Amino acid sequence: DPSASGYPVNSGLYKSLDGGANWANLGNGLPTPPGAPAPFVNLVRNLVLDPRSCVSPPSGTAPCTSGPLRTIYATASGYRGTTSRTHRIIRSADAGATWGSTDGLPVDIDHNLPTQQSLQVVPIAIDPLHPQTLYVGTSPAYDTTQVATPTISSGVFRSDDGGATWTPRSNGLPFYPGSTTTHLDVFALAIHPTNPNVLWASAY
Repeated sequence: DPSASGYPVNSGLYKSLDGGANWANLGNGLPTPPGAPAPFVNLVRNLVLDPRSCVSPPSGTAPCTSGPLRTIYATASGYRGTTSRTHRIIRSADAGATWGSTDGLPVDIDHNLPTQQSLQVVPIAIDPLHPQTLYVGTSPAYDTTQVATPTISSGVFRSDDGGATWTPRSNGLPFYPGSTTTHLDVFALAIHPTNPNVLWASAY
């Protein structure tokens, strides 16, 4: 339910320990916009869990076979500050009890500026054999009355350190017409389950 300030009353992240009969809100560590009643990162789009983040993971690259998984990554619209957007990628290392931003993507261009461009994060994929490696797909947003051709860097980004830093991995993906920096929207990603060198992306 929306609050009087226009913000939802919670972060949009929930957890159930009884098969969905009951749900608890998870928002500890997320930013609270001015006037909002609770932490808020706007629309939460995707969640992935580190398959080896149980208390006692097996040796090698095998996934956990028992115990709850503790490391979770999520993509969201994020929190818009005074000059840029943060918390588009968030991470919990304690099964959702607390969250922090791992948003090291190119700095968002705020909607309040004349260029009217921003970068949204949609899909996230985790390497099942090497969970420190993650990929995200992005979608640029811009005001067509202000920007004829987008210039913001977009496409696919990769992290090899659990989301601490991100580098572009968009070579070969199509660009927006007339742009040399803005790739088409990437709405889905998938990694081959046994060959992490194979990654699929849908671009529109």
